[in-house]
Amino acid sequence: EIYNEPLQVSWSNVIKPYAEAVIGEIRAIDPDNLIVVGTPAWSQNVDEAAQNPISRYKNIAYTLHFYAGTHKADLRAKAQTALDRGIALFVTEWGAVNADGDGGVNSGETNTWMNFLKTNNISHANWALNDKKEGASFLNVGASATGGWNDSNLTESGKLVAGIIRGWPGVKTTTGPSSSSSSSSSSSSSSSSSSSSSSSSSSSSSSSSSGKSSSSSSSSSSSSSSSSGSNNSNGGGAVAGAMGLGDGLALLLLAPLAWRRKARK
Repeated sequence: EIYNEPLQVSWSNVIKPYAEAVIGEIRAIDPDNLIVVGTPAWSQNVDEAAQNPISRYKNIAYTLHFYAGTHKADLRAKAQTALDRGIALFVTEWGAVNADGDGGVNSGETNTWMNFLKTNNISHANWALNDKKEGASFLNVGASATGGWNDSNLTESGKLVAGIIRGWPGVKTTTGPSSSSSSSSSSSSSSSSSSSSSSSSSSSSSSSSSGKSSSSSSSSSSSSSSSSGSNNSNGGGAVAGAMGLGDGLALLLLAPLAWRRKARK
């Protein structure tokens, strides 16, 4: 992802030319890996990108971000417009709370979003694998930095997200008394002849100076490691067994600008 959450700037005059310049340099040494491009207004106006997509390069997806407490049917309508115009979307950041990263979990709207992503085979990654005292955090304050988590270590959002992942079609998980592992299988996201999204599972992590705040991703084009499952339609079941660090590294995507958390209008 080459441009995280562009502000309210022009797609055609600012974001697209920048992206094409960067993509050109990437394609000179890497001809076919997936490249994800941010969209205007904190990666919400995907419909604008769909009006004038990048056509010079293949295997390009476009970023959509949402927070279920703030972004609802209107944003899904923009996403549907973009899909109908033939571009691939990748939700590289979403939350079950408000757009400032805090507030209570909106389980109903989260499940509506997850159903939308399932229907359209859109990969996604949840914010955030950390123990910060805010609604979007997966872990309660003081949770171990090395895993072994159980239900008591998870926030309301964490329990919801864990249930989503474990129930997502194509995701295989195993659970043990002190650790468990999670992986996702690959498939394809929405695409057109000029813009298609395909990615293999990957994992990365980043720790804060406290050693207790990290985020990472393991996702494939139709089942990402931070996804809602059919066994979690009630908005958040309990997590069976303890969770290891490996689960954490398979849960959530590192947002490139972890320090920024402001409400998206």
